[in-house]
Amino acid sequence: MDAARTYLDDMLESGLQPDAHTYGVFVHGYSEAGKMQMADRYFNEMVASGLEPNNIIYADLIRGHFKKGNITEAFSAFICMLARGILPDCKTYSVVIIGLLKNGKMQEALRIFHELCGKGLLPDVGTCNALMVGLYKQGDAEKAIQLYEDMCMKGINPNVVTYDNLISFLCKAGAVEAEDMEEAERLFLEMQARNIEPTTVTYTSLLQGFNATGNTRRVFALFKEMMAKGIEPDQLAFHVIFDSLLREGKTVEAFKLGCALSAGQDIIFKYEEEEIGTYLV
Repeated sequence: MDAARTYLDDMLESGLQPDAHTYGVFVHGYSEAGKMQMADRYFNEMVASGLEPNNIIYADLIRGHFKKGNITEAFSAFICMLARGILPDCKTYSVVIIGLLKNGKMQEALRIFHELCGKGLLPDVGTCNALMVGLYKQGDAEKAIQLYEDMCMKGINPNVVTYDNLISFLCKAGAVEAEDMEEAERLFLEMQARNIEPTTVTYTSLLQGFNATGNTRRVFALFKEMMAKGIEPDQLAFHVIFDSLLREGKTVEAFKLGCALSAGQDIIFKYEEEEIGTYLV
């Protein structure tokens, strides 16, 4: 940024007036670098020179302040933007909502979200995903599911992160009930109907949930399906299988699995309705 500052100083000394784009480059650069005093300096200099910041410049400034935890400054910039008659677009609203969420301001984020929707704007899927996580973290898994239903009704297409989050919420929400797993299974089928491929996260969450409800047969069937699709299990998935084997009284198979994991050996898992086997390669 030093070279750019020298260039700007040379422009001013030559009597040339920088335009909004030039100042925007400085606001963006310093905001990304976390140097908010410098970002504010060039923003204020820009306004003092009679230039009007646009949505992008305000979004950069707001994002930068949120990253530094300067909630008051970030929100002041947003209010200033509105006061100057500059209407936020979806991207600017998303910056504000996600910034509030990252700083633990769930209720304020929801208020801004409803304001966005009330103006007829459609939030992007990333903003909706972030809100769902925020709702879940404060213990409102049901509201997170409702937000998912609402976004689908508005024509906002969920992505793999949406489904991974929702399935994870259902499978880890305190004492997992059979009803939770029915909903998780429905979402699992729905994501595939939308041509969204399940991930390791998807399967591992389902394995945890079914294991928690004692449905070890479903655990083994899903694990077999996961392996058949070439989806690499993580350590948590193997831990769930180990626990399910013990629940089924398959102590020998559990021991073989534990030894294989400790030795770093590859594993072939065989499951039929009446036979469960762990084979080492």
